[in-house]
Amino acid sequence: MWSISSSLSMLLVVVSAAFPPVVQEPLDSLKDVARRLEGTANSKIIVESPLMSLEELTRAAELIVRGRLDAMTVRLSDDESTVFRDFTVSPIESLKQPSDLAGANKPRPAESIVLRQLGGTIVVDGLTLTTSTNWEHRDTPMVPGQEYVLFLSRATPSRSTTMSSRGFVYALTSVHWGAYLIQDGQVVFTRFVAQRTNRTKEDPAAFIAQIRGFVNTSK
Repeated sequence: MWSISSSLSMLLVVVSAAFPPVVQEPLDSLKDVARRLEGTANSKIIVESPLMSLEELTRAAELIVRGRLDAMTVRLSDDESTVFRDFTVSPIESLKQPSDLAGANKPRPAESIVLRQLGGTIVVDGLTLTTSTNWEHRDTPMVPGQEYVLFLSRATPSRSTTMSSRGFVYALTSVHWGAYLIQDGQVVFTRFVAQRTNRTKEDPAAFIAQIRGFVNTSK
């Protein structure tokens, strides 16, 4: 069984040569930067996530689902500093639900789940704008059609993701520990998780049984 003790609290750092180093000052619009740099601008978000055991992650998440990523909408934030994506998630099974969904086996169709994920590329007014992160590898990004076990918490408005969406909007409870791809009949751990757990793959039924066990003991 996978078990790791918790460590430092999460730290968010935005790094980009195009942006001023003093984070208290307003960041430049990616569109303005792109106009100065021949039509392309990039920003990067680096997050140091705390180490989390599967039990800690289960307790921290408001909603845990095994689901498929369907439609994806790429957005530029209202302050134009960040690109992010909204995925529609179709639940296959629900492992833990908040109280307002607890009466349903799956989240109700009218209350679609939206997963908000920082990072992505968008073309606006002929300008190519990109935000990259240190938790989603550029060669293995989240894309529609993939199946995941997702540990989610309600997303809160911020200056970099303030555009509205219909339905419930969630973000990963931990950007490094909150999403587990199911591919070719296996739960596939990211490089980040594998290096810290010495596990690369696991049987989905066993992985989900562990989660259900932690959900039941936390009630």
